[in-house]
Amino acid sequence: MIRALDLSQYEPMVLLFSTGSLYDKLVSAGIPVRVLPLHAAVVEARKDSLGPTSLFRLKDIVKTLWFTRRVKNLIKELRPAIVHTNSLKADIIGGFAAKWTGVPLIWHVRDRIEPDYLTPMAVPIFRWLAQRVPDLVICNSQATRRTLSPLTRAVVVPSGVVLQPEADRLGQSSSASHGDTKRDLMVGLVGRLAAWKGQHIFIDAISRIWKDFPHARFQIIGSALFGEVAYEHEIRDLVRKCGLEQVVQFTGFRPDIGEAIAALDIVVHASITEEPFGQTVVEGMAAGKPVVATRGGGVVDIVQDGITGLLVSMGDAAAMAAALSSLMSDPRKRAEMGRLGRERVKAHFTIEHTAAMVADAYEQLLQPSIGAAADGIVAGPNHH
Repeated sequence: MIRALDLSQYEPMVLLFSTGSLYDKLVSAGIPVRVLPLHAAVVEARKDSLGPTSLFRLKDIVKTLWFTRRVKNLIKELRPAIVHTNSLKADIIGGFAAKWTGVPLIWHVRDRIEPDYLTPMAVPIFRWLAQRVPDLVICNSQATRRTLSPLTRAVVVPSGVVLQPEADRLGQSSSASHGDTKRDLMVGLVGRLAAWKGQHIFIDAISRIWKDFPHARFQIIGSALFGEVAYEHEIRDLVRKCGLEQVVQFTGFRPDIGEAIAALDIVVHASITEEPFGQTVVEGMAAGKPVVATRGGGVVDIVQDGITGLLVSMGDAAAMAAALSSLMSDPRKRAEMGRLGRERVKAHFTIEHTAAMVADAYEQLLQPSIGAAADGIVAGPNHH
């Protein structure tokens, strides 16, 4: 998003709470970056376990306040026009730091603020803060926006993707074939291995149709994170129990998601909890792939059911099996849905669209006043 901004008007400075692959990418792109290491106790607090042992626990207050003061001092040093925080922890820490310095503040919220996505304790606290701390909230979807208070000043900015020119060719090489339906087909689900992502539903769906498509293969792309190894063992056992070892492949973590998606004929999204957005769905459509996705959250604003993909009820393996079967048996439908999906991404979900909408949000704040800093991006016309 930073690279897509008009850098003749905005001068970004990124603040990270740790080094890693994002730090390396920013540096290699020539984008100024600072690192303030965050205390491990706060780093390890997960958004789906916020509660008595989280950032809001009293025992961590001192650590958090001390770190927030360091962020505040950096803001005072940089004197930027806007603080743009990205992620729940950054919203809290960077948000309070910005308020202490009087800098116009944007929260970028990419999580549904609901008990099925966060914890019941965190939801009312975050909603209350969202009305009082930021000057403006950017939500990644209408689904995310609906989980905040109607009183919260917010705009919706979809998370765009970089549209690769070669995707047209890559898409045609797989999805656009009008040949024998018995040729090898590759169907894949992309996402971290977690129960709410629905890999078990995908496996159940496969078990219902795989004998009808003996040449098809299915991939589960992603790895278990945050101590969810038990679920990975569970779904691997499910594959064995269903006798699918020869047709289902676990690829593990893939850093080259673009290439992984390019090799698929159909992209599957199987979440059983509403997604805040649906990034892999957009990436699949951008690559010219038809998608089968569960109906809920931000996905319904992305996929046009029956046009760019097929939507099924969450947790319904039989419906997913039927949708997959209809696409696997019809290469012309796959090709047309893939083409229309890519056109939809071009029109609504490119990173250039995202950057333009974020710039509009910046201007909303910069018109009445000019201020200062960030943990995602610090920017302002002709200002740091």
